[in-house]
Amino acid sequence: MKFNVNYMALRNNIINNLTESQLKIGYSENAVTLNFTEDSLHKLMLPAENESIEEAFEQFAQLVSPELGKLTLEPFEGRYALTIPVEGVRFVHEKIKPNPFLVEFITAIKTPFTLNSIEDVLSVFNKYSSRVVCKKVNNSEFQYFLYFADGIPDDFIYCIDTNFATISYHRFTQDDFLSMGYIL
Repeated sequence: MKFNVNYMALRNNIINNLTESQLKIGYSENAVTLNFTEDSLHKLMLPAENESIEEAFEQFAQLVSPELGKLTLEPFEGRYALTIPVEGVRFVHEKIKPNPFLVEFITAIKTPFTLNSIEDVLSVFNKYSSRVVCKKVNNSEFQYFLYFADGIPDDFIYCIDTNFATISYHRFTQDDFLSMGYIL
């Protein structure tokens, strides 16, 4: 079989999302569905020219099935719903060690009155790297975005909302963040 898929990027994205979910809400023996835009899947898998997302995904799913089980991909409202079966969710829970930064960050986010300001958030980031970028934005959805300039210890963009009594966040891949019209 011809293999033209950059399967590690999508594999890592799935594992990162499952790990984040398990840190935030705990582990449960259930399948998990992640939603992707076509553009996001295309960038994560890099299908060959003239190869559809579905064809590339079929190859990817075969390659990762020993770890993540039988993945499925269904078009859904202009996006794709990628479902990871229970055995894939269990694999991540039992075999993947969470990123220590993400563990500390989510623990702090979940603990009331731990993070009260952007300075508190920055202190968690700065503990893991001296190359943290923090930018203030004029936006109704979030007030700051932060990321590690060199992608270490992770390469997500964290959008921080400080408008309510607690601090909340969303995180995006750099490609997804830029595709929403934001500039780093």
